[in-house]
Amino acid sequence: MPASPTPRPGQPTDRETAKAVVSKWMAGQELTPAEEGLLLRLRAVNMAQQLASAVRA
Repeated sequence: MPASPTPRPGQPTDRETAKAVVSKWMAGQELTPAEEGLLLRLRAVNMAQQLASAVRA
């Protein structure tokens, strides 16, 4: 699902949601299945970005 450029009033942005999930994970709190899925996607994106940087270097 593509990121929404303008969230509805009162809705957190994608960045705010990601920060909240990462903070919760780093604090050792239990994640919901949806939060775990988001964390896995964030990790995959991070690894893809690192690989792309290594290939360009």
